[in-house]
Amino acid sequence: MPTTLQRFLPVMLLIAVSTPAYAGGRILRADVDLASELLFINGQELPKKETAVVLGGTRLEVVSFSRTDIVAKVPSGLAPATYLLSVADDLHFAVSIGDTGPAGPQGPKGDTGPAGLQGLKGDTGPQGPQGLQGLKGDTGPAGPQGLKGDTGPQGLQGLKGDTGPQGLQGLKGDTGPQGLQGLTGETGPAGPQGLKGDTGPQGPPVATLFQRCRDVSRALVGAVCEFRRGPRAAALRAAVGHVWIVTASHHEVSVPSSSLATGR
Repeated sequence: MPTTLQRFLPVMLLIAVSTPAYAGGRILRADVDLASELLFINGQELPKKETAVVLGGTRLEVVSFSRTDIVAKVPSGLAPATYLLSVADDLHFAVSIGDTGPAGPQGPKGDTGPAGLQGLKGDTGPQGPQGLQGLKGDTGPAGPQGLKGDTGPQGLQGLKGDTGPQGLQGLKGDTGPQGLQGLTGETGPAGPQGLKGDTGPQGPPVATLFQRCRDVSRALVGAVCEFRRGPRAAALRAAVGHVWIVTASHHEVSVPSSSLATGR
């Protein structure tokens, strides 16, 4: 066995570019483990059934297969080199076996692949440091009218306010009811002597006045005579001591009531 191959311990290596000739399938990676003499193929949409796996023109024994992974036995004593791997005669891949050579030049940037599936939500990270104070935002719209609150407790007595201005004159009220009759007051003092009155008109002639007095006297005597014959004469005599009679000469004469009863 060459010295280079003897120094190659169970190391596997690989990697080239796959040519996706198989419709819908693709080889992504191929590794050789010389210690276990196994070839590990990883890909997408690999054949559904066990298929031929050829490395450098040698058909390999398939140990296991799936749509993403194929494991095959490699012959012992493979010399370090780059071998062409074929799967189902449609998928091809370059496999390097042996010491790893120096890194090649940087290849051109490939096209951006399609977006992957949304990953699971990660755990919440630790609290970050306090940020700077932001600008004051605009005032929001007024909220809806709240419910009426409970009545608060009675406040303290306030100070007495200043006297207000005089109010307007009120309307005249209705006349009240008639009051009770007051008590008779005391008689006042006599008033001063009045002025002398004017002289009255001229009276009738004396003859006419005398005639009238005589007529009155006759009428009075007749009334007295008629009265003394009535049932109330005794009562009048007892109640009246004298009767005053005015004569034709304008003199007042007191006549005892007893003489009225006798006709004198």
